[in-house]
Amino acid sequence: MLKLFNQDQRFTALVLAMLALLLTLTGVLNRFDYVFYDLSHYISPKHPPEDIVIVAIDEKSLDALGKWPWSRETHAHLLNQLSKSHSRAIGMDILFSEPDVQHPRDDALLAEAIQRVGNVVLPIVIGAPYEGARIKQENSLPLLVDNAVATGRVNVPLDVDGIARSIYLWEGVARPDADVSQTTLQGLPHLSQSILQAAGMLPEGHDQQSPLFTLHDSAKTLLRSGQKKIQFYGKPGAFKQVSYIDVWSGNIATEYFDEKIILIGATAVGMGDVLATPMSGFSKPMAGVEYNANAIETIRSAKLISDVPLWLSAVISILLAIIPVLWLPKQTPLQSLVIILFYFIALILLSTLLPELFNLWFSPSGVLLAVLLAFPIWSWRRLDRAHAYLDVELQQLKDDLMQYGMQSEPGVADKSQAFNVARYDVLQSRIEHVKYAAQLLRGLQKNRNDTLAFISHDIRMPLATCIMLLNGPADNYKKSRVVLLLEQAIALADNFLSISKAESASTAGFKELEINSLLQEVVDHLYDLARAKKIKLNLTLHDDGLWVVGDFALLHRACANIINNALKFSGENSNIDITLSGDAKNAIIKIKDYGEGIDQAQLPTIFKKFNQLNEVKTAAHGSGLGLYFVDVTIKKHRGEVDVASELGHWTAFTLQLPLADAVPEDD
Repeated sequence: MLKLFNQDQRFTALVLAMLALLLTLTGVLNRFDYVFYDLSHYISPKHPPEDIVIVAIDEKSLDALGKWPWSRETHAHLLNQLSKSHSRAIGMDILFSEPDVQHPRDDALLAEAIQRVGNVVLPIVIGAPYEGARIKQENSLPLLVDNAVATGRVNVPLDVDGIARSIYLWEGVARPDADVSQTTLQGLPHLSQSILQAAGMLPEGHDQQSPLFTLHDSAKTLLRSGQKKIQFYGKPGAFKQVSYIDVWSGNIATEYFDEKIILIGATAVGMGDVLATPMSGFSKPMAGVEYNANAIETIRSAKLISDVPLWLSAVISILLAIIPVLWLPKQTPLQSLVIILFYFIALILLSTLLPELFNLWFSPSGVLLAVLLAFPIWSWRRLDRAHAYLDVELQQLKDDLMQYGMQSEPGVADKSQAFNVARYDVLQSRIEHVKYAAQLLRGLQKNRNDTLAFISHDIRMPLATCIMLLNGPADNYKKSRVVLLLEQAIALADNFLSISKAESASTAGFKELEINSLLQEVVDHLYDLARAKKIKLNLTLHDDGLWVVGDFALLHRACANIINNALKFSGENSNIDITLSGDAKNAIIKIKDYGEGIDQAQLPTIFKKFNQLNEVKTAAHGSGLGLYFVDVTIKKHRGEVDVASELGHWTAFTLQLPLADAVPEDD
């Protein structure tokens, strides 16, 4: 793709690509990425399902049943109440890792209640008791686990900003005495997976097979697999909750829990695990049991969000970062800024909608920063190149001026001010030099106009007077020679004036004119000259009038110059064919003579100033300005002129002029 760019585009694209790649691979902007991820939950809000209910250990329950922890007989009574319903599954976010020493029989009561319900899932906690300690796994009592339908982990990883957004589908903890060279470790599922499996609601295609972690000499204590971001179905407290004490007391009908997934966990302030989530905002954190409820619904709806692989993310970042280079050279600075702004917003919307549409997450911050820097980098590069080019041209201007003995530096009254401008504002210094160059060019233009006025008045008029006097009675040998030289001088002055008029002609003053009439007048003007040389002018006009927009006098002289050249280089008793035709867009004038022809080597330079045809033979008859005038005039009229010739046989000039209907109105 870089081969399609020019030098400035390639430089800018390379810088943007390297920047996007570096930011993506290092992840230094991950905190900003999470902001956009969190924004996606507000752009596409979701509502919690009706069939997931949280039995909350809340302040009301603590007031009624006393301070925590409660006896296991209390929990057994709750489960006995729930056993009367036809719930899908019951997940207990309460860890019973130690036996009840004060009430030993209560453990058995709870185990019997778990067995009676038949669909209870118990938690597993993986963590370190204090910072620096070895990670360990805590299970509920074997007596309870043996009667539960399944177990699952409840620990939640936190991102670098301390926000919980994901779960690991599988985790395992190596034993301290494990032989790391030979042992494989069975991964443990997350509590949400275990609950859905117990309820028979795991979606098709969800990976239900636990991976085998292979330990090796460099293995970590905690092994993880399948990290996925979850969807959030509202702010904390969005899921349906009933108070523990209301269920325990039988105040809620057991039919209420039919065909529902029940989660039992703490929501009271100061109890259990609480997590900051993307939906927390400035409100209270989310209880761990409700976080699990969000994870359950995400898995059940097949909405787990996977991160785009790092290598693919890097490729996408590079491609998206260099896209602005495509339009930067083609737009004005303001247009480029507006387009970049819309492109920036589009990237944000795309990244925030990606999780909802495709269950994928792409970290956009690296691309966004590169896009924001695209215009400054491009502008710096172009400005730097413009400065370099301007310096070269200004130096060339200085050298040219010095050759003509002109001042090469702008005059400044306050030298200290000029020094400060050049030292502290380099661009302003260049601007001052450009202003000075423009001033010199205006002076040169004035000198040119003065020169033309001199030729018109001080040379042409005296020469015309000389011709008049020499054509009088006084006759001598030199008379014809002097007349010829004076006529050439007048012709030279006329040619200079005509060229000046053609070069400075304004298209705003052009009017519609008919080519048939113009050619007829040109032929009439040259009829006597053609008759004197016994040359026949064959004029073939278009059946319909062809109209063009232009200057009648300039086009008249251009056509006359070509026909006049044809008369000069054609022998007696020959023909000159003048044909006018047209197509959908152009009027086409073809002037063909059957004279000496033109050498092929002369054709490329035939329209250059001071170029003469058949130089040796006609040195005394031309100035080399006639065809240059033709070229200038036809181009001024947005047309084209071409010549073809066969030496010793013929020469043909073809003029194409756009028809009046084909000329843009703003011209």
